[in-house]
Amino acid sequence: MIGKNNKIYICSPRKFATGGTESLHQLCFVLRNKFNLDAYMYYYPIKDEDPIPKEYILYNNPYVTDIEDKDRNIVIAYEGFDGVLNFLNLKHAKKIIWFLSFDNYFITRNFLAKDLDYDRLLDSKSQNLVNFVMSDYLLNQANLILSNSYKVIFFMENFIGKRAYPLFSHINNSFLNIKFNKFKKEDIVVYNPAKGIEFTEKIIEQAKDLTFVPIKNMSRDEVKQLLLRAKVYIDFGNHPGRDRIPREAAICGCAIILGKRGTARYPEDVPVPQKYIFSYDEREIPNIIKTIRNAIYNYDNIIEDFAEFRDFIVSEENRFISQIK
Repeated sequence: MIGKNNKIYICSPRKFATGGTESLHQLCFVLRNKFNLDAYMYYYPIKDEDPIPKEYILYNNPYVTDIEDKDRNIVIAYEGFDGVLNFLNLKHAKKIIWFLSFDNYFITRNFLAKDLDYDRLLDSKSQNLVNFVMSDYLLNQANLILSNSYKVIFFMENFIGKRAYPLFSHINNSFLNIKFNKFKKEDIVVYNPAKGIEFTEKIIEQAKDLTFVPIKNMSRDEVKQLLLRAKVYIDFGNHPGRDRIPREAAICGCAIILGKRGTARYPEDVPVPQKYIFSYDEREIPNIIKTIRNAIYNYDNIIEDFAEFRDFIVSEENRFISQIK
């Protein structure tokens, strides 16, 4: 039982704002404010200047620059190699790894390539993949493994023989109370140029009559306002974890069209109707464009196809708190 005598340290890269690092800050916030536990952020590498990303000041989490390595204390790190390195000199504190992503576990260890199709390795039951994970010293030192997706739970239990417990983070609260107005929607297709851009560009090239707008150099509020205007969001990245922007787009009233990789292969992670999820095959591009057009020109009807996904997202915060218990 965790209580007042335990200190909890949550390791996060300093001055680094992503969906994953926000999840770490959300965890610290909930532990302190919902469970009244003694939780702190621990930023690395340690430098003199303020380490808190400006995007996460709102969580008002205190931070420390030293971890008390005692039996009663707990250290939580994300799966990246830089994260679990914080375990290296710990001899007494309990260690927890929270898998926020699958692919990034391998990428941060320089195992195989960043743009590799890890799903294909899973499907082929790659022994190299399994051996790599089973020989991971720092992973084997963990007292507990948490996962932000069913994909990692499936891999750990079926390939490694380790149990991973669900801890599914939620999107930023500023999105959760949004009420989109379908009468203010425009014939816009939004995409993230940082994810799957090569395949996305092929779609754009074959649909020049449609308006595609990239999410690029935008503040959170600017992204929100764009998604509230758009009718469609497409994402043909690798979906290494439960990606933040597709969920934000759904809450903002966008039809969601995804590539069938990563967590998008698991309805438990992304409960989007299968007719909106496509393989990464150039022969599928005409069907993808047809689906985009239908979403734009038949928006009032098809947007109800995503009601279940929106409800799923709205319930994430309560689910997150329940899983912590």
